[in-house]
Amino acid sequence: MIHYLENLVPLFSEVQRVLKTGGTFVFSTHHPIIDFEDDAFNNYFDVERITEHWDTVGEPVEVSFFRRSLTNLFDSLSVAGFILDKFSEGKPAPEMQTVAPETFERLSRRPNFIFIRAQAK
Repeated sequence: MIHYLENLVPLFSEVQRVLKTGGTFVFSTHHPIIDFEDDAFNNYFDVERITEHWDTVGEPVEVSFFRRSLTNLFDSLSVAGFILDKFSEGKPAPEMQTVAPETFERLSRRPNFIFIRAQAK
């Protein structure tokens, strides 16, 4: 859900406030490169609002979210008092190759999500 927020510092600061010292904050979000490559934006380092139309059952739904650089994400964590503990771009499980081979191949080359574990200072 963090990709729906323009400024991450208030959220991360509140998480930091309620965690005990040394507590762990784990989350995932869009991989910034996938949104940057899929849209015609000019500057990877800008926080940019992206609006897409998703096909659903019934009417299409307009969905907006924010694309941000890894630097913005990690700096926001640091400003809020977190230390990055682990970062992963994730890979699909081998079983996915049987279930959805095209998606498996795509996600094996271009991950859609990142996974972060940060420690409260």
